[in-house]
Amino acid sequence: MAAPNYLARPMSTQQALSWLCLILLLALLLRCALWVGFMGSDEVTYLQSAMGVLSGEWPRSDYIGALRYGVNIPMAAMMALAGVSESGAALWGLSCSVLEVAVVFALGRQLAGVRTGLFAALLLALMPVHVHFATRMMADPALGLFVSVGMWMLVLAEQRSSHLHYLLSGLAFGAAYWVKESGMYVSLIALTGYALVLRRFHWRWAWLVLGLLLMVGGNMLLMWVVQGDPLHIQRSIQRSMGRIVENTSRFFYLKSLLLDVRHIGLSAWLALCGLLLIWRARGTPADGADAGAAAVARRLQLTWLFGFLLVLSALPLRQHNYMLLFAAPLAVFGGYALAVATVRVRSLALAVMLGSGLVLALLQQASVRTFSANAHLAVAIANQRPDAPFFGSTGAVRADQYTALLHQLRPAREPIQGLASLDRQLREGALQNGWVLRDPMTEGWGDPADADWSARLQCLEVQAMPGGLLPELSAGERFAGQLVAVAAVLPAGAKAALERLLKPREALLFRVMPACRLAPAS
Repeated sequence: MAAPNYLARPMSTQQALSWLCLILLLALLLRCALWVGFMGSDEVTYLQSAMGVLSGEWPRSDYIGALRYGVNIPMAAMMALAGVSESGAALWGLSCSVLEVAVVFALGRQLAGVRTGLFAALLLALMPVHVHFATRMMADPALGLFVSVGMWMLVLAEQRSSHLHYLLSGLAFGAAYWVKESGMYVSLIALTGYALVLRRFHWRWAWLVLGLLLMVGGNMLLMWVVQGDPLHIQRSIQRSMGRIVENTSRFFYLKSLLLDVRHIGLSAWLALCGLLLIWRARGTPADGADAGAAAVARRLQLTWLFGFLLVLSALPLRQHNYMLLFAAPLAVFGGYALAVATVRVRSLALAVMLGSGLVLALLQQASVRTFSANAHLAVAIANQRPDAPFFGSTGAVRADQYTALLHQLRPAREPIQGLASLDRQLREGALQNGWVLRDPMTEGWGDPADADWSARLQCLEVQAMPGGLLPELSAGERFAGQLVAVAAVLPAGAKAALERLLKPREALLFRVMPACRLAPAS
């Protein structure tokens, strides 16, 4: 890519705002069109806690997910405004996702002017992982937003030596602590490295520390009121860390950025182009901006991208959702590459980014719907058989809890029970009737013992699966179905891999043999 001085071409404030509004509208429509919803992970925990807050009965728990009040309180507030529903519960994450697109515009503008900001916002709006988590009811969209706001305010503070902006930066990073404490810790480690390497320590940073202390102190006060211990979240973190079994490589993020591009598409490669162009154009003012101010933004955003990569790779926090912590600087550096490219190169790059981003976001929606399809089926079958106990895997139990929390209509019946409960009652010979769904999609997920059917099958009879219970296919599932159909011409190995990802494996329905008794577990 050549680097003609496209950045110097003026753009009016009205034009910039018009383009930004169109990008935000695109981000919103894309996230709604590719709505994800339930998967069966921590969204059930967040929803349970939010419903407790909404009812005024604040939950007391030792599980860290239930203590993330930066998710649970806003989710409860959104449901109070929009009603208790999946869309109401997801509104907080969706709002944070779209707002971060606007913040990335401001970050790109700090780096190299309005055009870089607009292209950065567009890239984040299209980034598959960003689209995917917007409607998952998880902590990550809010975490990404607060870290981005913290960095935005810190760039302004460093550029202007502004006490207020240092304070606002600290408040934003402290808000990240309310959402997901790891986000604040990772930010502080990376920023400490920035201050040490560039010798940027000065007394004005005390305002940032003050903002952090105010937010962390507020969280401790709430913990004291609700849980009876101001350090309750810290003790819960220690217990959670002790249960983490890290089985991913320290090169997880590098692989996900450069090779396994399912989650961010080609954003990392475009960002690398932007970094190369920035290096070649070092010292050149951007879009009429002050070169010194742009250099401050560049240093901080480089610290953000590479500092977070190093810290997250070193810690047991190697998961795709944590990529949202550094999605913003990826978009900013990619936005710079687009802003300085020739019209022809930029048009080609945008077409590739738009096409690949949309396809990958569709596939991510399809993969979640495929993974959770049988869990939803278990709830539908249990609703047809309210007079008998129903048993299923962890996914089915969580899907049942999810529908109950959202007050979705269902007949009066007992909740779906897990397979551990089934095994215990079969050993006691206490079941006279009952139904069991075996879900190969989630088998062993949540509890490895769920995957062992060797004993329980002795007391189960296969039944015909009722029809007409599956929900309407999503856009991603319809697209995945077309891909699976096309896969018929692929080699057997490639076809099997694609079908495992995008085609639900058939569940099996069983009826419990009356009074059947298993031998006690050895």
